[in-house]
Amino acid sequence: MRLRRWISWFLVVAACVAAGCTVGPATTAPLPPNETLTPEEVPPPGPEVVARFIETYDSLQDFSATVTTVSERGTFREEVWFKKPDRFRVNYLDEHPTDPGHPAKTGDLVVFDGETQWHYVNTTGNVLYISARARNYTFGEEYAMGAFDALGLIRNLLASHECLLSEVRTEDGETIYTLEIANTTQIAETPDRRWYPVYAVHAGIEKDSWILRRADFFNAKGKALLTVEYRNVTWNTGIPDSMFQYSPPEGAAVKPMRTVAITPPYTGP
Repeated sequence: MRLRRWISWFLVVAACVAAGCTVGPATTAPLPPNETLTPEEVPPPGPEVVARFIETYDSLQDFSATVTTVSERGTFREEVWFKKPDRFRVNYLDEHPTDPGHPAKTGDLVVFDGETQWHYVNTTGNVLYISARARNYTFGEEYAMGAFDALGLIRNLLASHECLLSEVRTEDGETIYTLEIANTTQIAETPDRRWYPVYAVHAGIEKDSWILRRADFFNAKGKALLTVEYRNVTWNTGIPDSMFQYSPPEGAAVKPMRTVAITPPYTGP
């Protein structure tokens, strides 16, 4: 259950910060000496990049992006929208799971309006629902917040650990600064339902906009556990509330999501 997951994650972070985690060596090639760069090419110090990213993240009122995640579970692409304090919408575009026990959600839609979470299941045409107070008791396959959780997790890790600016690259015409945290002990869990221990992260921050473009999570042996990429990012554009409203299609079977508790039957609007 997600409730258990987040309790354990916060305990890990709290223990790590209290212990004063040490930072290990970078796993990528060092940047070229500043004297070989023009003044415009000299990157800012890592702490400045961190501060700009945290400032941008903390100022977010709404956010949207096309997000691709890659892990041993497979490759998944989604359109996501988020609006404070907690409303979100996830449109599952293209999924290629490797686990036959978890079929693809291509064409599915998940919407949370602050009171009820809805899940339109494309393969059946059914609509599942759960109240806000019972969302923590749903099973892992109903969890839809991974793309947003990765943003928050990177923000908190960069705020509480030293990091190294290990790479500067150009992507889609934009300059990307790669910040790296490496540790000898666990610093987090992957922001997905597998919850693997994380010992190192790479965070790709876009210059000028200071948004997260890519996050890579690694285990103790340096193996990549999860990659999350953000494209077509917008923020603070005033996403309308209608984006987070949902009504089941006429004739659709409306059923409660499976939980560890009893969910009341749907009685309509």
